[in-house]
Amino acid sequence: MRPEIRPIDAGQVPKRLLLEADPSIERIRNYLGDSDCIGAFLDSDIVGACVVCSESDIASEVMNIAVDPTKHGLGIGTALMRYCIDDLTRRGCERLKVGTGCFGDQLIFYHKLGFRAHSVIRDFFVDNYEVPVVEYGIRHRDMLCLELTL
Repeated sequence: MRPEIRPIDAGQVPKRLLLEADPSIERIRNYLGDSDCIGAFLDSDIVGACVVCSESDIASEVMNIAVDPTKHGLGIGTALMRYCIDDLTRRGCERLKVGTGCFGDQLIFYHKLGFRAHSVIRDFFVDNYEVPVVEYGIRHRDMLCLELTL
């Protein structure tokens, strides 16, 4: 079953989904209001969301992308990103950025979409999150900044 992908209002985005990718509700609140939101629907349920913030006329940043854990592996995240990339390209955006941990499945996901490493922000997850961000039993410390030329 293919998801329906379409823009949604920030208030429609289930916070539980966003917390899958960003464990700080405060950080989510800070970027959610100034961002474009895209939802992935199966039937009438939102099973995925992507939040993108415009930095300028030619650059945007993915602030959050998350899929219901029970729906992983169905191509929903890829469908969200492809919609986002196509929409931004139509609007004249030239660069799409994303910040993520330096290891984990998300790196494979972004690299398959054509993102490339741009820079590293050392100790980002230590300095910006009160609770340690842990994946595969390893604490994330640094943020890897990736970029896609559109």
